[in-house]
Amino acid sequence: MELRIWMMLSSMEVARAYTPAELAEQFGTSAAEICEMLCQLVEVGKVRMSSDASRTIWFERLFPG
Repeated sequence: MELRIWMMLSSMEVARAYTPAELAEQFGTSAAEICEMLCQLVEVGKVRMSSDASRTIWFERLFPG
């Protein structure tokens, strides 16, 4: 995986939910690009994706380190 993905993951606190827009603002990129990176992390089991009744998508880091 790209260094940018690992940098984003390391900046995320465990068990805290983030929206793609929140992370995009933090990293100065688009929410679509952040979503793509987060989906890669979901595939390898580092991040969990969920949504609420308003259909807002949240991503949560699962493990420290």
